[in-house]
Amino acid sequence: MAIASDAREVALNRRDALTGVRNLVVDLPADVQQQVFGRAKGFVLGEQDGSYLDDEVTGTPHPLSSFKTSMGSASLRGEALLLAAASATTPEDHAWVRDQAIGLLSSGDIVDVHAAAVTLSRLPRDVAAEVDANLMVSHGHVGVRQASAVLCLRQPARCRDAAMRLAQDSEYRVRRTLAEAAARADPEASELATEILERLARDPRHSVRVAARPSRHE
Repeated sequence: MAIASDAREVALNRRDALTGVRNLVVDLPADVQQQVFGRAKGFVLGEQDGSYLDDEVTGTPHPLSSFKTSMGSASLRGEALLLAAASATTPEDHAWVRDQAIGLLSSGDIVDVHAAAVTLSRLPRDVAAEVDANLMVSHGHVGVRQASAVLCLRQPARCRDAAMRLAQDSEYRVRRTLAEAAARADPEASELATEILERLARDPRHSVRVAARPSRHE
């Protein structure tokens, strides 16, 4: 966390450090995870944003600038959110992560939006039940609609219409994610899952049809 907290480092290095901590924290004792979660919260809230050379090497270069190199987003919030999700140990922690992820869906930073979508799709089922997947179906980011596909199959009664809309999504990755989620659906979602798989088994995209084949999941 020392590198991640060091504003003298460029944002890319700091995000990589957060990723490294996330890869390690899942195997650490609960008390250490709690400490990491506490530190990650400040990053998620944007309190640690602001890195070396942000104006020069992150975001979109100024059209008149002679230095055109871009090293991606200057934000650390998305990667920190994934770390917070990995280090959360209590229902309250998971609920906090959920609420922050929902807030980041409206971010103007595509990296943060993607991280928020991934986080929502990985939440424990009881925590994710508070997320209304219907509101994510029309989001402009593909990753958010993919997360919606996963969540819809966890909420079949509430999200049937949304799931069927996703089955006709213009982006094949969304339809493929929906097929994969339907193939893994719990028994209470079996009716909706069957309907989705039957529809997507005739999808024009080969990878979607493969994901929807029952034999693939036996």
